[in-house]
Amino acid sequence: MRKYLIVGVDPGTTTGLAVLDLERNVLKIDSIRDISLNQLIEVIVDLGNPILISTDVSPAPDSVLQLSTMLDAEVWRPDKSLSRREKRELTKNYDTDDKHELDALAASLKGYRFVKSKKKSVKGRSPSDLEDRELVRLVIEGNSLREAIQELRQKKESKRESNEKNKSLKESEKKMKGLEKKVKELQDQIKDLEEKNRRKEEKIKDLKREISKIKSHKFLKAIESTEIENRNQKIKSLKKELSEKKDELNRLSKLISVSDRIDSYREKENKLVLKRLSSFTKDDINELEQRIGIENGDILFIEDASGGGSETAKKLADKVKAIVINNNLSHMAEKIFVKREVAHIDSSKLDLKLYDKFAIADKNQLENLIEDKENKLANIKKEKFRSKYGDLESF
Repeated sequence: MRKYLIVGVDPGTTTGLAVLDLERNVLKIDSIRDISLNQLIEVIVDLGNPILISTDVSPAPDSVLQLSTMLDAEVWRPDKSLSRREKRELTKNYDTDDKHELDALAASLKGYRFVKSKKKSVKGRSPSDLEDRELVRLVIEGNSLREAIQELRQKKESKRESNEKNKSLKESEKKMKGLEKKVKELQDQIKDLEEKNRRKEEKIKDLKREISKIKSHKFLKAIESTEIENRNQKIKSLKKELSEKKDELNRLSKLISVSDRIDSYREKENKLVLKRLSSFTKDDINELEQRIGIENGDILFIEDASGGGSETAKKLADKVKAIVINNNLSHMAEKIFVKREVAHIDSSKLDLKLYDKFAIADKNQLENLIEDKENKLANIKKEKFRSKYGDLESF
C-alpha cells in the first residue's frame, strides 16, 4: 500500500524539498537546482501519494498552487510567512544547514501539525469497516467526518456494483465468443456443402453428356431410372441440408445482433462515452476529427499525454469539456488547460473500459471528478486574481 505524503516545497532556482509520511517519518530532504515541475512530480510520486503540499510563505507561490493542482493535493500555507526564528525552532532536531532544505522542512512540519489535528478528529470515531488513513485524507480535503464516512461507503458500494457488472459483462462476452465460434463452424460447414454440391453438379453434367451419347433408348431409360434418380435424390438431400444450415446461420446472426444491442444498452446505462486519443499530437487529433469528429463538450481519453505543447493544447481547449489522462501533461499544455479551466483527470481514478476509438466510464464518478477539478481551477484563478489585483470590494 502506497504511503500518503506531506510535501514541503521551497520553490526557486534551487528548489527545497522535504517529504514526510503521516507518522512524521522523514522520507526525503533535498535541494535541487534547475528542476522542472514534471521532474519534481516524478521525485515525489516515487515516494508515495501526496495529499498535502506545504509552503512556509503566505500567500502560497503560484508554482506551489500549480504543483498541488497537478498532484490533486491540498495546499497548506501559514496565516503569515514563517519567521527565520520559527523555522530554526521547528527544524532544530534535524541535521541540515541548507537554507532551501530548512525552509521546505519547516513547511512540511507545519503541514504535519495540520494533519495531526485531523487525525485526532478521526481517531476513535471511525467505523471499523473503513480505513482511518482514507478518512483522514478526505477530512484534509475539507470534508466533515460524516461526509468522509458517507463518501467511502458509497465508493465501496460502487466498487461492489462495478464488480458485479464486470462479471455480467464477462459472461456476455463468453456467450458471444461461443456464438461466434458456432457461426464460424456453420460457415465452414456451409462452404464444405457448397463445394460438395458444386462437384456433384459437375459430375451430373458429365453424366448427362455421357447419356446424350448413348443411342440405346432402353439403356438411357435404365440410367435415368437408376443413376440419375439416385444422384438427384442426393442433390435434393444436400440442398435441403444446405438450406437448413443457412437458416441456422441466419438465426444465430440475428441472435448476435440482439445480444449486441442489449450489451450496448447496458453499457450506456449511467455511462459516459469518451473519445479515445492514442497520443497528444496534432496528427492524432486530426485523425480523430476526420474519423469520428471532436464536438463541443466532448470528453477525451488521452493514453499518452506527454507529447503535446501549448499549440496542441489550444487545438482542444476551446472544444472539449474535460480530458482524462494516463500520465502528466507538459508544463506548457498544463498551463493552457488551467488557463482555459479545462478539467484534466487522472485515469487511475476511473474504471475505464476501452473499445477501439472509445472508452467507457461511470457517469456519476466522472462528472463528480470533473466538477471537483473545475472548482479547483476556478479557485486557483480567483486566488491568482486576488494575488495580482487585491480584493476589489475594498474599492
